[in-house]
Amino acid sequence: MIKKNVLFCKNNGITLVALVITIIILLILAGITINSLTNSGLFGKAQEATKISELKEIEEFARISYMEGQMEEIAGGEQTTMAGVISDLKEKGYKIKEITSGENAITGIALSEENVTVERNTEKTVTYTFVYSEGTTVRYFVEVQGKYYEILFNNGNIIVNTEETNVGEISKEPEVTVISSDSTTIEASKTENGKIKLTAKDKIGDVEITVKEVNSGVTKKITATTRIPATGLSISQESATVEVGKTLQLTATVEPSNTTDNIEWNSLDESVATISDNGMITAGKSGRTKIYAKAGNKSRECDLNVVSPPITISGSNDLSELFTSEVIKVVYNDSFTNTSYNNLRNHIRLPLKSPQINYAGFVINMDLVGEKLRRIWKS
Repeated sequence: MIKKNVLFCKNNGITLVALVITIIILLILAGITINSLTNSGLFGKAQEATKISELKEIEEFARISYMEGQMEEIAGGEQTTMAGVISDLKEKGYKIKEITSGENAITGIALSEENVTVERNTEKTVTYTFVYSEGTTVRYFVEVQGKYYEILFNNGNIIVNTEETNVGEISKEPEVTVISSDSTTIEASKTENGKIKLTAKDKIGDVEITVKEVNSGVTKKITATTRIPATGLSISQESATVEVGKTLQLTATVEPSNTTDNIEWNSLDESVATISDNGMITAGKSGRTKIYAKAGNKSRECDLNVVSPPITISGSNDLSELFTSEVIKVVYNDSFTNTSYNNLRNHIRLPLKSPQINYAGFVINMDLVGEKLRRIWKS
């Protein structure tokens, strides 16, 4: 639920008390004793007024939270929005008791994370909520002046009861315990309603965290792992060219060397090239793609160009007459003969399918040959 940008002044009650004190001082100056004021119940009335003022502020905050929640989560229904109101009240700093009734009302515990990683020598907070069986009654109470007052939900209307409720006479509220299998690696403790603090020590390892609701006996276990984050990452090549069907090995270096973050490789376009978990690139088809290496929140990339391989024509091929010394001169010496021109013109379609032709130890750039022919044909 989005936090509400609603300001609620909680000073009304304080202002009222200050006013009463001022009146008392004036009365004393007028010759009226404190004892007579106490006997008249003025102090009790001031305290009651302060309580009512605070309860009304809580009620107003809850109503606005509920209305905004209905607009944001209309598909979730009333129960979803009620849970959001209680969450907002807790965030606001109010102490809320959640009490259920019914046999075996709590059937499960849900946690915000079930496989938790915590950086070494740091803390992390995990939240938990209860899963209730169908037909379970859940009641909420807010603490004001050390006493509890029920928050009532009725068809979208929210009222905070001004009469105190003795919560001890109602069914027990959920009681949660949190235990770590190895407190020397990660220490676990319940800090407040719905929150668990995990404190990672200097050791590296996995621990099992057990969350238990005492009254129902329902438990939930999660795995927590201490982590040494990567602080630096480099790769062996930031650009490369590979022929179709060939492979290329990339390597990555991560710092510090004892980091618990693994190196992950990915290809932006796997139809052009794929990469294995150990950094081996396999070129699939001609084109361009990016290869990514990642360790923790560090990443690097390599620009990869996949090209078609040169076509090799054997000396026995019937097109061998095309690849004479004169053709080679066209490329390297910028000279040309009628014989070379006629031969190439008759067979130009096949050679131009590849940018390079390898013949008798010479690599002939057919793009240059084709450009020379185009110049001649235009003249």
